[in-house]
Amino acid sequence: MKILPVLLFFVLPVLTCYAQKETWIKGKWLYKEVADASKLDSQTLKEAKILFRYLEMEFLSDGKYRYGQTIVGTWSLNKEKDKVIISSGGAKPVSF
Repeated sequence: MKILPVLLFFVLPVLTCYAQKETWIKGKWLYKEVADASKLDSQTLKEAKILFRYLEMEFLSDGKYRYGQTIVGTWSLNKEKDKVIISSGGAKPVSF
């Protein structure tokens, strides 16, 4: 019986850490800045800032994502759980 508390001590943190892996993406995401801006020329950077200034994406708990007011497609995480994969209609999935 003394082994059960020790086992729970090691198992419960592992289970709760794994459970939190997908929660980091859920919710609304707003555009803040262009990634790798130093790699872009000034005109492209200016256009990107204009294009994305009101960008809002929401990743829902049911595996769907919303871009604006319309549900556009589905999302998932890759095997390593460090990249998001989105797909919409018949288009090729995109990861980022």
